[in-house]
Amino acid sequence: GGGRPPDASMASSDSASSPRCCLQCARLDKMRQLLARRTQEVHVLRRRAEEVPVRSELVQYERRFAELYEQAGAKLDATRTGFSRYNSLADALKFLQKEASILTSVLTHYPSVSQKEDKMAPFLEQIQGIQSNAQDTLGKVRAKLEEAQRRRDGINDSLNKELEKQRRYFALLEAFQRRCAEHEALVRQGAPPGYPALH
Repeated sequence: GGGRPPDASMASSDSASSPRCCLQCARLDKMRQLLARRTQEVHVLRRRAEEVPVRSELVQYERRFAELYEQAGAKLDATRTGFSRYNSLADALKFLQKEASILTSVLTHYPSVSQKEDKMAPFLEQIQGIQSNAQDTLGKVRAKLEEAQRRRDGINDSLNKELEKQRRYFALLEAFQRRCAEHEALVRQGAPPGYPALH
């Protein structure tokens, strides 16, 4: 009547499966560690990918840089205009001061010179010399003005050409930005990469 002794084959099977179980657990732990490292690498790569601006953002950056360049150019033009105006006013002030000095000298010396004939002739020659110098100065100023006007006309022509190029550039940029947005929207919706083709 006692119970049956344990089967020897079952005991040997249990003892043989135990090392296999430990080996599988070790492999599973290694796979978990590898998966954790791969997951961490994926997170790092995803963060790096998110830091890279998309095409539409690059287009916006480019447009913003163009606007900043235009603003800087406008400020530079305003500064040059201010300096030019200051120089013109300084020259006008210098001529007015010289004219006032000459008129004051004439008014001061004329009463005494007009009563003496021997001093009147040199006085008139001096006045004529002043007039001749004034005419020479006026001629130089007019020549400088004409040269400045020619340069201004040339600059205006160049400016109009550049403005036309800028208008075409922004029109193309806007069209390109729209196409980029459409392309990215289609890609997000599951369209095959590269569809639609941008041309």
